[in-house]
Amino acid sequence: SYGFFPSKDVKFIFNFKSKEMEKKIVVGMDEGYKIDDKISFAVRDFAPSLSLDSQGKLINLNDMMINPAVIVEFMMEGEHNISVPILANYPQTGEFDLFDLQFVKAYGVQFSVLSVNYNPFIWLIYVGFFVLAVGVVITFMFEHKLVFIKIAEDNGKSYIWVNGYRKRFKKDLNRFLTDLKNKIEKIVGNKDE
Repeated sequence: SYGFFPSKDVKFIFNFKSKEMEKKIVVGMDEGYKIDDKISFAVRDFAPSLSLDSQGKLINLNDMMINPAVIVEFMMEGEHNISVPILANYPQTGEFDLFDLQFVKAYGVQFSVLSVNYNPFIWLIYVGFFVLAVGVVITFMFEHKLVFIKIAEDNGKSYIWVNGYRKRFKKDLNRFLTDLKNKIEKIVGNKDE
């Protein structure tokens, strides 16, 4: 399975650009970073697919990483803190008077799971499959026959009736019963009775 779950170990990557310098900044959630002596910022929230609607309002599209965005809180000395959303696909959201702070990507917010199950009795399942397969082979490969043998005595003579039933290969049944009758006559014919 896979999905979206920002952990405490998530890292946000920004490109910082001002008149004096350009650099790459990596910060964690709620981790403060000083831009200069007066201004610092911290990432306060993260959305995997934040966008702007037609009126310029923020909307969350879904949980897929289509347009990741962060809510950045700027702390300035002697002034109130300001929270600003910066969207990865809209670099203009990170353009300010003194510098540009472009949100590039976030690491550690998506997860994928590969689970391995161990069943100590899996051998029993395989034995069951083997027995089932042997049963199917026996059912369809070997032909079942039903043979009736009636022995009766009348006036000192013995009579033997041989009859049978077979579901498949019915033409072979007659030959089988004839062979069986001949074997019985051979055995009985060797006796004095």
